[in-house]
Amino acid sequence: MTQDTAPVEGLRPPDEGPRDDFRPTRPKLPLWDRVKFVILLALLWLVLVWAAMADNPLLPFPDAARIQARDSLWIFVLIGLEVLRQIHFLISERWSGYHHFWTYRFFGGIERLTHRRLSDWTRFRIARAFKWAFWIVVFALVAGAALDTSPFLALFQAPAIIWQFLPLIMQIVLLMFVLILQFVALFWFLSRGGIETYYPDDIKTRFTDVWGQDHVLDRIRENLLFLEKPDAIEAKGGYVPGGILLWGPPGTGKGEPVSAQIMTPTGPRQMGSLLPGDHVIGSDGRPTRIEQVHLLGVRDLYRVSFSDGTSVRVTEDHLWEVHTRYGGKHVLPVSDLIGRLTEADGHARYRIPMVRPVEFEERELPLAPYLLGALLGDGTFRHHIGISTADPLVVEQVEVMLPDGDRLVRKGRYDYSIVGGTTRTILKELGLFGRYSHEKFVPDDYLWTCVEDRLELLRGLMDTDGAIDKRGVVEYHTTSPALAQAVRHLVQSVGGTCTLTSRETRYRYGEEVRRGRPITVVRMALPPDITPVSLPRKLDRYRPRSTYLPQRRIVDIRPDGREEARCLRVAAEDHLYVTEHFVVTHNTLMAEAMAGETGRPYVFVDPGAFTNMFMGVGILKVKSLFRKLRKLALRYGGVIVFFDEADSLGRRGALAQGGPGFPRGTRPAPFEDACHGFSYLSDDSKWLLTRNAMAAARPAPDDPRAGRNLVVMGNMGMGGGGDMGTLQALLSELSGLKKPRGIVNRYVRRLLGMRPKPPPKYRILTVMASNLPEALDEALLRPGRIDRIYKVGYPSKAGRVRTYQGYLDKVRHELTEDEIDKLAVITPYATGATIKDLVNEALIIAIRDNREVIEWRDVMQAKRLKQLGPPEDVEYIERERHAVAVHEACHAVAAYRTRYHMEIDVATIEKGAEYLGMVASIKPEDQFTRWRTEYEADIYVSLASLAGERLFFEGDSSSGVSSDLEQATAVATQMEGFWGMGSTVSSYATSAQIGTGTPGGRGQGHREDPEDVARRALADRIEDNLGAYLDRVADLLKANRREILTLAHALETNKTLTGEDVVAVLERRQGPLVDGTVYQREELLREIEEYHRAAVVAHRGHAKVSITLPAVPAVTVGPDSAWRPPTAILATPASANGADEPEVTAAEPHPNGASESPKSGEPDTDATAEPERS
Repeated sequence: MTQDTAPVEGLRPPDEGPRDDFRPTRPKLPLWDRVKFVILLALLWLVLVWAAMADNPLLPFPDAARIQARDSLWIFVLIGLEVLRQIHFLISERWSGYHHFWTYRFFGGIERLTHRRLSDWTRFRIARAFKWAFWIVVFALVAGAALDTSPFLALFQAPAIIWQFLPLIMQIVLLMFVLILQFVALFWFLSRGGIETYYPDDIKTRFTDVWGQDHVLDRIRENLLFLEKPDAIEAKGGYVPGGILLWGPPGTGKGEPVSAQIMTPTGPRQMGSLLPGDHVIGSDGRPTRIEQVHLLGVRDLYRVSFSDGTSVRVTEDHLWEVHTRYGGKHVLPVSDLIGRLTEADGHARYRIPMVRPVEFEERELPLAPYLLGALLGDGTFRHHIGISTADPLVVEQVEVMLPDGDRLVRKGRYDYSIVGGTTRTILKELGLFGRYSHEKFVPDDYLWTCVEDRLELLRGLMDTDGAIDKRGVVEYHTTSPALAQAVRHLVQSVGGTCTLTSRETRYRYGEEVRRGRPITVVRMALPPDITPVSLPRKLDRYRPRSTYLPQRRIVDIRPDGREEARCLRVAAEDHLYVTEHFVVTHNTLMAEAMAGETGRPYVFVDPGAFTNMFMGVGILKVKSLFRKLRKLALRYGGVIVFFDEADSLGRRGALAQGGPGFPRGTRPAPFEDACHGFSYLSDDSKWLLTRNAMAAARPAPDDPRAGRNLVVMGNMGMGGGGDMGTLQALLSELSGLKKPRGIVNRYVRRLLGMRPKPPPKYRILTVMASNLPEALDEALLRPGRIDRIYKVGYPSKAGRVRTYQGYLDKVRHELTEDEIDKLAVITPYATGATIKDLVNEALIIAIRDNREVIEWRDVMQAKRLKQLGPPEDVEYIERERHAVAVHEACHAVAAYRTRYHMEIDVATIEKGAEYLGMVASIKPEDQFTRWRTEYEADIYVSLASLAGERLFFEGDSSSGVSSDLEQATAVATQMEGFWGMGSTVSSYATSAQIGTGTPGGRGQGHREDPEDVARRALADRIEDNLGAYLDRVADLLKANRREILTLAHALETNKTLTGEDVVAVLERRQGPLVDGTVYQREELLREIEEYHRAAVVAHRGHAKVSITLPAVPAVTVGPDSAWRPPTAILATPASANGADEPEVTAAEPHPNGASESPKSGEPDTDATAEPERS
């Protein structure tokens, strides 16, 4: 049955498409809007009459009005037109037919006709021509009035008049040119950089060049369909999505070695000890919170040297915020700086921002800082405490600052002694008493205290041993190298720079001229708001710098070894933090492919393009950019603009500082992907290795650091880049793409009572990339500006296979499809960049071996090289080699027997830069959940090193198990206190955070802090669980003693084994590189056991092993031969799991293989499912 559908009020008929809003009549105007222009013109006529009467006082008003009515006829014409316009409006307000005729038939018909006949680009050019014609007419009218001739003749007379006054005009123009030339040039330099335009013929990238992100490309293709065929959605009442946000793994981290000293509010700390939630010093000198810590593994390092003699070690992809001499600011990695450090004139090209005075926490000091500085400068500590100075003001200040009970006694013209004993006692406690001048130093507490105390110390030193010459050059002289370094530290900590030079001294001893101790001269440059002296005579010479402010220029970059590295992301607006020597440190392919697929222009916007040193330049660049985009969109039917690092355009205020807890939608740093997308650590292990399980991410309410970083602003120097103004301009332009444009369209049509014409439909697809989308301002992410948000994550296994195939197709290779698939499996966190680098390294290895074809062994060697770094050319002594091999074998066997969810990737005892050996594991397939049994297996593998060393070395153990214990403790803590995998269910962190009490704690009425009680109870449960796990894995290793010794023998023989070779040795079968069948021979097994006993005896007596390592015999084993491993039972302890568990036996071979590797600095360790180094 069907029924007729009638239109419903407020809804359009179902058979009609969308249409413009229809109004039957024009809205009524207020009385003032009707009469204001008539009144304005009448007032103008009265002003002209008054002017005529002022010129001729004898002229009466009626005559003046009559004359002006005749001479100013145009005013009455305009009044008449305005009256007609208001009559037209009045009729339109009351007669719908009249309104519909003029609005929809007459003007609307003209509009529809032009839209049918003319394209957007043609209409744009016609409008531009009318604008020129309009201004020419205006000029003709003005010139005609000035020359008292017709406007038409005035146009032809104007060139001759201009030529007549040309000399005068040229003089004026020349003067103006000289005045504004420097500003024009400066603004040109500031506005030209950071925006690059690529036209369709220049873009060769296609979607086929983007590998491993098929799920994102499928969604983007839909956006491109709407860009190419907008009618497909607009005809149905929708609109074309105008913005896409691509976000993925962080790429703005700053990689530094774990040994680097990072400045924190309490002083320097090693990079390796910093955790998310800790505070470091930002570029403004104030504390800023660490948002993310990324583990980068062992990396190549580069030493970056600066113009003041300081240097830091960083990774190749470490990002620097650099400034050029013309004020341009860029964020560049070290790799982009190499080879581009100097200008054509030889001067350094790049400088880095200087830190503001660093606000360390105030420390309790036993002596006044100025007093200590004066004593270090002109004092003596050798046998008594005294000071020699000719400045009475120094004497007065020293006397005032002496501790209670001490006083100053004059001993000579310039010599004074300090008596009383308190100062002597303090100097003894500080370690200064009894030292010569060249042995003096500044105690640490005085170097890492607050700004005011450090400045007072510097003034005490400068008032005594400092000098300021007539040019205002500030220097400090000392014979103590330690004191010179301390002065350098003080200067750098307040934002200054200094250079150290040394010169020889000589003195006369009788008739003999002797060489004295060398003097170190510290020449310093300080910020204009820092005064290093307090004596009036030195203040008179000191001239604060207004130009040539302190700066550090990058003068050299060179390789400097390898070391484990990490990178930080901090909450500061500019993402900068302060490292050693107070040095301040900081998805394009897919967007380019989008432009290539559609044949549209592509505009790339650098993240620093809108940040400049002068106010307003960023806003002008935004407007200039969108003016260009509108022209390109009309000319080519669309344009794609790509903003890289969009979070630099405008950050969410609360989220930029971390807010309460972590920003919406984010996780703590260890859960995030590694810096620049390269890490072999799983998400879980990254959490466990970097997070403090017992503390919330932010300071406690009573922590003195809490709240200190609530207002940490960036770009506050000479700032005019103005993130806020730039963001507002960007939002205005993004919203204004649909607003009417042009003076005629917006004002003239409105004056005539017509609605402004809608603008052309600019097909501008805005693509933004960010590593922290939660930090973007909500106004920027509003629908209509950014309509789609896609995550560009790590490639899946299929994506990695496709990426490997793409890069291998560009070279000659012999890898099979199965080998490529295996390669994708064993590189689980590889991105396109790391895959490209690995294939290139494999090609280099093949060429080095005089081959042109890549083989499997080349890829494996390249993978080990990139993952572990080159092994060091060292040889172990026999007993140590055996100990490391047993250590690694215990890890491997425990992983093989218990960790079924992972495969062993590689095992090695070759010494690297940061490890003696390692066993690495990888996931055989993409997995997104982890279970209790898997975490327990991780603990077994970690504790296998301690249990194995105790088992095989008569209860002895090495310090190489330290990181294994750290990882096992971290996993057990999470299981017991956070994941509900222990004896409690509630989350320890959440209970403590919201104040509901914690499991295991006592009531609030008890004297003892319930939080401390709960912590101890949790620690006891964790210790019990770990003890049970250790006993269980010890039983496993006892049952697999022969397997451990045979694998250790294989490691000692081959040094490095692949995961397949490890499994082949344990299963006594043929492997890719190692024949495991030889270990079926009882004779060889007895020799291996005897060698082990000899190695244990040598270990106990620190002697040489009495017998040699057994050689591997050449044995052929038939395919039907088999070896059965012994069985072992791992009974799950009740204290560890809280319930009985089914038995896990070691009788069956591992279905996948397994893996693990340790970290530390000694015999290897094993971690939780990740590379572990000893």
